[in-house]
Order: sequence, then structure tokens, then C-alpha cells
Amino acid sequence: MGSKPEGQSIENVIGVVCWQREAPKGSPFRLICGLQFRFVNTSEKETYAAYVANAKKKSGL
Repeated sequence: MGSKPEGQSIENVIGVVCWQREAPKGSPFRLICGLQFRFVNTSEKETYAAYVANAKKKSGL
């Protein structure tokens, strides 16, 4: 799942943790968090959006 539709992985993504809390009871994770991504330009943002859409489609969400 870790690749863009073109098949190349995305590297060096910058993100800032905006919030963090304990995961709900029964979750396989201990903590969950919200991230805000920082992009150099619109092209980088669109590339990452395509990556997320592809990962979402592959995971069945």
C-alpha cells in the first residue's frame, strides 16, 4: 500500500502532531493523534493527496 499510483514511494513528508489522546477501549492502538502536513508547494500537496486516495482504495475504506 505504501506507494503512489505510479509505484514510487513518497519520502520526506513533514507533519506536525496537533493533538494526542488515548485510543478508545478495544482499539489495537494505545494512542491516536491528529497530524497537520506541511507541503512546499501545491504540486507536493496534490501528490500526497493522490497517495492517500490510492492507499484508501487499496485498503477498502
